[in-house]
Amino acid sequence: MEELMNQITPYIMIILTAIAGYLATKIKVFFDSKIDKDNQERLLEFIAATVEFVEQIGIDLRPEEKFELAKSKILIWINQKGITVTEEELEVLIEAFVHNLTLSSHNKPEALPLEITKEG
Repeated sequence: MEELMNQITPYIMIILTAIAGYLATKIKVFFDSKIDKDNQERLLEFIAATVEFVEQIGIDLRPEEKFELAKSKILIWINQKGITVTEEELEVLIEAFVHNLTLSSHNKPEALPLEITKEG
């Protein structure tokens, strides 16, 4: 069974990546039609910063709690900035960002020398 999983895992990752790419394209088209470009960039930057913030401070939180914390923080911010996004749209954007973050962390090399990973 383990050998079978090892053989099909690359194919599953390819399929998941293709699905994520397709969904990201559809989300972007829908997103573009709803929000102007400047607000889109601000919202996506804030989603990224908030998710990373919640990941740092929410070490002991369950994934559902992290999601709700990130969503509530983002909703407060977008209401202050006057950006109109439905709760469902926001949930999809957060999930898409987390999914892409998860995929990118799985595609990183196992270990890099310390000199390469330092910036500056």
